[in-house]
Amino acid sequence: VPLGADAHGELSNKNECSFFIIGTADAIVKNERSFSEDPDDEEAGMPKVTEEYRSARRHEIAQAALRCFARNGFAATSMADIIAESGLSAGAIYGHYASKDELIELTASEILDARFLEVAEARTTQPLASPGEIVRLLVTGLMSHIVDVQLLVQVWGQVPINPGLKRMSSEIGDRVRTMFTDYLTDWHGQT
Repeated sequence: VPLGADAHGELSNKNECSFFIIGTADAIVKNERSFSEDPDDEEAGMPKVTEEYRSARRHEIAQAALRCFARNGFAATSMADIIAESGLSAGAIYGHYASKDELIELTASEILDARFLEVAEARTTQPLASPGEIVRLLVTGLMSHIVDVQLLVQVWGQVPINPGLKRMSSEIGDRVRTMFTDYLTDWHGQT
C-alpha cells in the first residue's frame, strides 16, 4: 500500500500523512493525522512556533558560534563546527542563518541593538548619565554577550577581506557615531 493511500490502496484527495508500521506479515498498524494547509488554522495539529522560541533558538545558535569563534578563530570555524557545538541539526541552524557570515552579522546586530536600547533608556533618565557611565554601560553589555575579547579582534581582522563584515562594520560605526552624537548633544545641553 503506497504511503498516503487508504486501506484499499487508493490515494486520498485529502491532505493526509499515513504511516505504516509493519510488525509481522499479519499485522499492519495505520496511524493517520490530517494537516491543514492554512497556517492560521488552529485545528491543523501543527505546533505554533512563537517569536520567543525563535529568538531563544537564534540566541542558542549564536552562543554556540561565539564559543567556536573564540576557540578556533573566525576564519577557521565552519558551519559544521557550529552545528556540532550547538548540538542541533543542520536544518535547525540553516533555518535561522543561511551562512556563517549571516550568523555573525545578525548576532552582532542583535547584541548591538540591545546596547543601543540601553543607551536610549539611559537618555530618558534625569540627570543624564555621564559619558563615562554610558561607555561602561556599553562595554559591560557587550562583555555579557561576548565569550572572549579576542573574538572582537578576530572579527575586526576579517573586515578588510570580508565584504559582508566590511559593510556591517561601516553600518555599526555610523550607528555608534549617531548614538554618541545624539547622547552628547543631550548631555551637553543639561550641563
